[in-house]
Amino acid sequence: MKYQVVRDTLEKAGKGWLFEPEGDCIGTAQGNLIKGDYSLKGFENRFTIERKGSTAEFSHNLYEARFEDELCRMDLMDFPYLFLEFQLDDIYTFPVNSGVPRYLWEKLKMTPKLFLKRFLELQLNHPNIKIMFVGDKGPETAAALFKYISRR
Repeated sequence: MKYQVVRDTLEKAGKGWLFEPEGDCIGTAQGNLIKGDYSLKGFENRFTIERKGSTAEFSHNLYEARFEDELCRMDLMDFPYLFLEFQLDDIYTFPVNSGVPRYLWEKLKMTPKLFLKRFLELQLNHPNIKIMFVGDKGPETAAALFKYISRR
């Protein structure tokens, strides 16, 4: 079945993914998504992927009311996903490989222990959201998921 990826207009230029026409995918369109960063045309209220590109971005979001509101909206969907473009080990070693400049590390309030605690709370408070550590394989993982969801 042919599908079109919808990328939220708030996803920053130069960040995230664009899907070119290939196989069943007819490409990427920009759209206003109320939930998440990516969906499929016709599935916007049932399926979403929220993408976090780094531990720095994710750690910052973990204490934002806006992000918690987004997660609550995602909880109501049939197929909500949170794609983390890093590995679990990166939480344990935060802020190493986070993208936060080294000279700022001493000023950070987020520690690996606190980061892990908040991450686990997120999982317990939002059990419907499937959290995937995709590392640098986000686009490939999303493409496989798009193909599967489009056939439902």
